[in-house]
Amino acid sequence: MLRASYARSGGGGDVPDAWQSRDPESPTARRRGPLSARVAFVRDLAEKITSVADLDQLGDVVLREVQQGLDVSAVVFTLMSEDGEIMTTLVADGISEVSAALLATPILVEKHPAFMAALARGAPLLPCA
Repeated sequence: MLRASYARSGGGGDVPDAWQSRDPESPTARRRGPLSARVAFVRDLAEKITSVADLDQLGDVVLREVQQGLDVSAVVFTLMSEDGEIMTTLVADGISEVSAALLATPILVEKHPAFMAALARGAPLLPCA
């Protein structure tokens, strides 16, 4: 099972009209704009990852497309074992050394109640500022 999450900086709430009127292909519009732009990004990413041959290529595609497509400075992409017990980080780019060290080895999910709760809610596992 693939598990990916992203977080953006700033507050939540409504999307200002000024952001919605910008170029719909810009990274900012896709990240903060209407649901249709975000769905289109996910659809395009899904199409690109279907052609990868191995995990290294998958990591490369996800990193490149998420950085360019969403204009983010940090990407963490983890894979969940089929039994849901172990998370292994495939991509950890642009994060602190402390976070990178935490993600360097596979994580046994049951030993981390906060991870289990976040997975159950569908929330990001690592907070981003």
